[in-house]
Amino acid sequence: MVETQLKLDDYVLKIQKTRSSAALLKILAEFRKGQWTDAERQLVSHTYMRVLESIMKASPDEVKAATAPSAAPANDGPVWYEKM
Repeated sequence: MVETQLKLDDYVLKIQKTRSSAALLKILAEFRKGQWTDAERQLVSHTYMRVLESIMKASPDEVKAATAPSAAPANDGPVWYEKM
């Protein structure tokens, strides 16, 4: 359990030092591979949410650009029911 706790502390520190959403997602993808208890996952998720809030406040344009829907083509051909 001590070894797992040390690794958990490392993940929490990595998350707290992160300043971009892309780097944050990479850390979380790595974290998910481990065998963690619910309490450990909760700690990381709370830390993640606090850091994500600070990233969004610091650079809202980056977040808007990453979540903006892409423009759909106006006419991409007949749909399935028009082909019948």
